[in-house]
Amino acid sequence: MKQKHMYQRLIYLVSIKFEYDPDYGPIIVLRVNVSSRRALRLWLELVKRFPGKNIVVEWTEKNDVDEDELIDYLVKIALETGHRPIALQGFDSANIRD
Repeated sequence: MKQKHMYQRLIYLVSIKFEYDPDYGPIIVLRVNVSSRRALRLWLELVKRFPGKNIVVEWTEKNDVDEDELIDYLVKIALETGHRPIALQGFDSANIRD
């Protein structure tokens, strides 16, 4: 099996913010300098390692996942955290059109 070099596994942390959401409570927002795929993998790993913590990962590099893959990751993250989506006031799913 081919070994990965250490530099291939590095994630560059750009910033950490602590925010408060009235629906979800305290949130840790991590901004990383990686592609969307690597950031989503990191986000999923973090919510598994730190259950009960509200963690959001933002990325600054290219979007290298398609819409279906993005949805798959977001569903896995949501299921792992146990959070249910909260619709914004005035949101009506019956009025969504392509």
